[in-house]
Amino acid sequence: MIYGELDGARRELNAVRWEQRAPLVQGYGASLASYICLLGTGEFEAGLAAARKARDLTQLGSWPGAANSRVYFETGVALAEALNGQASGVALTRLEQTAATTRFPVQRLFALYGLGVAARRAGGHS
Repeated sequence: MIYGELDGARRELNAVRWEQRAPLVQGYGASLASYICLLGTGEFEAGLAAARKARDLTQLGSWPGAANSRVYFETGVALAEALNGQASGVALTRLEQTAATTRFPVQRLFALYGLGVAARRAGGHS
């Protein structure tokens, strides 16, 4: 995805044998595939499916860092829902919370982007 090299990014992702990895690692692979669809190719439905798969693969426990990972995956689903015009109140709240509290600039950017898209679709200003 870096520098618009979407084909190269997909090739690299497809070269990994995800089924041989732990579910958490599989989830990150699905998440990357989701972002390629959502931000690179405009395949919003495929991006939403991949984001949900990523979240579902990573039902996280309470190890250190689990809360940050949970926010990452939930924000990915919320962004995908916003880009698909399916942003629920829960999704919008997730995007608002992430934008307000995350310490990761890229995650804040994604959350703000999703909120902007949802606002435009609702007829508001972004």
